[in-house]
Amino acid sequence: PEAGDLLGRTVETKDAMAEAAEALSAMMKAGGAVLLKGGHLEASSAASDLFYSRGETFWIEAPRTATKNTHGTGCTLSSALAAFLARTDDAAEAVAYIAEGIAAADNLSVGSGHGPVHHFVRLWQTETPSLPRES
Repeated sequence: PEAGDLLGRTVETKDAMAEAAEALSAMMKAGGAVLLKGGHLEASSAASDLFYSRGETFWIEAPRTATKNTHGTGCTLSSALAAFLARTDDAAEAVAYIAEGIAAADNLSVGSGHGPVHHFVRLWQTETPSLPRES
């Protein structure tokens, strides 16, 4: 939806995402890289994200996860992109991290309503431990 807002058109298919990524890159001074999240595309069994850089399009596919715990996914993704691009120059790794965090989110029990993604999924590979309580 954000890409559509920036371009003044709807972006509801994978073809439209590819066109939007190219158009957004062209709008930037140096033809910067673009990552479009495909979570809002027409219903399918996979979430299709698109990374566009230097005239090349890369699709990053992950199975959809049925969960209501998706609070903060955009903020987490942007932070993961900054961290992984600085560390490994690999945008796909950032997308994989957020996909893992969403898939593990139901292991957390915090608050009510839409809960957060599991930010520590890679540290806590087994069942999420309970937090220590002060005596």
